[in-house]
Amino acid sequence: MDKETPESCPNCGSELNRSILSQNLLLGELKTRFINVFAKKNKDGYCGICALKALPDANRNYKYMSERVFGAYKNYLSSIPILTIENPDKWEYEILGVVTARTFIVGNEESMKKGEDQCFFKIREAANSLNGNAIIGVSIVYGLQVMTVYGTAINVLNEDVFSEEYKIAKRKYKDLKESRDLLEEFKKIRK
Repeated sequence: MDKETPESCPNCGSELNRSILSQNLLLGELKTRFINVFAKKNKDGYCGICALKALPDANRNYKYMSERVFGAYKNYLSSIPILTIENPDKWEYEILGVVTARTFIVGNEESMKKGEDQCFFKIREAANSLNGNAIIGVSIVYGLQVMTVYGTAINVLNEDVFSEEYKIAKRKYKDLKESRDLLEEFKKIRK
């Protein structure tokens, strides 16, 4: 049985209409859920009029959560060990694959440092996407205007060999799983 379309907004009571001169329609389910989640409301629906009042709060809270989650993600990634050695002592691990990153550099020291930081971030992201928690055998190759960093992504089975900083950063990032899932769910309506 089809759900009957209401004549007025369940939130503010405004008349719903669609005419040549104006329209006031209910938002779809996903946008309604977005407002309910991020504006901390619990309504069955919102029309275009009342959505304009609720969306600034929802958008502000979405942005705050995004910044918090991305900050935790960057902190976690920056704590993933990158080592030049091939076989770290006392590490039990499985090899996941080769990770690489490339960036353009100008040639001065500042550009090279920035390039290294960008490449390290990228290979950490690549290792993380393979469910890796460390990178070994890392090499940096400097070309004329290009820097390439590569290494082997691994999953260290005995994480007790890692620093306390890594363990805290990982725990904080994992604790935000629910927030990450919410952000992912609403990413398509935010574009």
